[in-house]
Amino acid sequence: MGGGIDNNFLDEKQRDVLREAMEANAPALRDLNEKLRLAQKELVEAVIAEKYEDKVVREKADAYTKIQADMIMLRAKAFSSVTPTLTVEQKDKIRDNPMVGALLTSNFGMGGFGGRGGFDPAAAGFGGNRGGGQQPDRAARPDRANRQRGGAAPGTVPTPTAPAAPATPAAPASK
Repeated sequence: MGGGIDNNFLDEKQRDVLREAMEANAPALRDLNEKLRLAQKELVEAVIAEKYEDKVVREKADAYTKIQADMIMLRAKAFSSVTPTLTVEQKDKIRDNPMVGALLTSNFGMGGFGGRGGFDPAAAGFGGNRGGGQQPDRAARPDRANRQRGGAAPGTVPTPTAPAAPATPAAPASK
């Protein structure tokens, strides 16, 4: 077994319980996410205002972080729905996994924790066959690996580009 993070720390029943809890919170999280976007916009406006004022920026930053804290509380409460069923081994895996903190504190593009697409614990890194935080093996897809390094796709011939001729000023015409 290779290195990396083991994200398979909930069983199927626990993932279902977590999914249901997150789906119940989805409308509240969407509302908070919209408020967060507006608070972020206000914060940026305060930062780039003609006259920068620490007090105004602090107020905007505090408003933004309060919304983030409310979102974390909803996610934490949902996660607590599976806590009574966790084994000691599962708690150790969760405790030692940096992704759990990230999953509790991040939106993951509205589709992860309570976004428009709903919550899928497996896709969010809580194990299972879908998602699970596994990265595709580049060796299994050499066409993608090559393009990611800037090369041409297999079966194509890279088109060489000739160096541009140095720009020289036109010589004055003589009479």
